[in-house]
Amino acid sequence: MAADPAKYFSANKLPSKTKGKSGKEPPNKRTCSELSDTSMEELNLILSDLDEIKIAMKNTVTKSDLTDVVKSIVKEMLDQYKKDTEDRIESVEKDYKERCGKLEDKIDGLCLEVEHLREVLAQRDAAIRNLTASLDGVTRIAESAHQKSNYNEQYSRKNNIKIYGMTESRDEDTTSAVCKILKDCAKVDLTKDEILAAHRLPSKVEGATRPVILKVKNSDIKSRIMKQRSTVKSANKGLRLADDVTYLNSRLIQRLNDHEEISQAWYFNGSVFAKPVDSDRRIKFDINDDIAIKLRQKNRRPSNRNPMHR
Repeated sequence: MAADPAKYFSANKLPSKTKGKSGKEPPNKRTCSELSDTSMEELNLILSDLDEIKIAMKNTVTKSDLTDVVKSIVKEMLDQYKKDTEDRIESVEKDYKERCGKLEDKIDGLCLEVEHLREVLAQRDAAIRNLTASLDGVTRIAESAHQKSNYNEQYSRKNNIKIYGMTESRDEDTTSAVCKILKDCAKVDLTKDEILAAHRLPSKVEGATRPVILKVKNSDIKSRIMKQRSTVKSANKGLRLADDVTYLNSRLIQRLNDHEEISQAWYFNGSVFAKPVDSDRRIKFDINDDIAIKLRQKNRRPSNRNPMHR
């Protein structure tokens, strides 16, 4: 809209005559026609400026235009972002479904494999139980056979006597030497007919005197000799009579003597006995017995048996 010239002039008065720096008027004064021409030129210039301002105002973007432009740009950006996001979500969803499908296939395969392994494991468990039962049976049979073998070996030695510390001489008659030493030290008269065998055994220590194993006809002869073993020991230092005990029974006696709850262990008439530290009871042990368990069982259930002791 064009500006009103009257209003423009009322608001912006034309410049008035000014004095010089000295306060005096300029020496040359313009005429009225010159002033009129100057005013018209200025008016024309002002009108020209107003036209340019009007044109510029027409070409100037308004606030609403800017708002519309920004809205349009933002909408376009949001639409593009939405489209990109949707494409990306669609791609991720597709990839997720593919991976889920592969994982489901793997899980199905693993489930089948697990079921197969469970069946195999169940079969193995059954086989192990059968083998364990068989092993327990075989162990019991082996222990029983071991026990019976030791018993039979000990029974075969029931009439044997070991003589330790008997002086050894070159080309000795062992049977005659045994009869002589028993007569001198134990006051026991033995004939050669009562002796089935008498010979030296290998010594565990090289150069030491070898023990003698004496086998008599029956247990009565052995009992008659063994009753005098304390006499033999006191009559001849170093000479000692002992039962011929099997290796397994010897180890059992050693284990019993080493046990902290056992005060004494010994062999008598084919069996091994021991006496607990805190009791006068005498307990019979076998080579397969667990000493601690056997002692606890005897403590819970006292035995009325009173076997002979040494």
